[in-house]
Amino acid sequence: MGVSGLVAWLLSHVRTLRNRRATAKLRDLDDRTLADIGISRAEVEFFVTHGRILECQRPHV
Repeated sequence: MGVSGLVAWLLSHVRTLRNRRATAKLRDLDDRTLADIGISRAEVEFFVTHGRILECQRPHV
């Protein structure tokens, strides 16, 4: 593995750890607080991974 491969692996690992922490923090919130920020409990992992999407792009459930 070259230097660029090592850097890519390290950045991927850091991103994974950051996403896990953010997911855990959001899952600790109650449903009303999640609704206040515009997401449902089912959407937490998606938003952490992909970010917020426009309402017009959001799938209707």
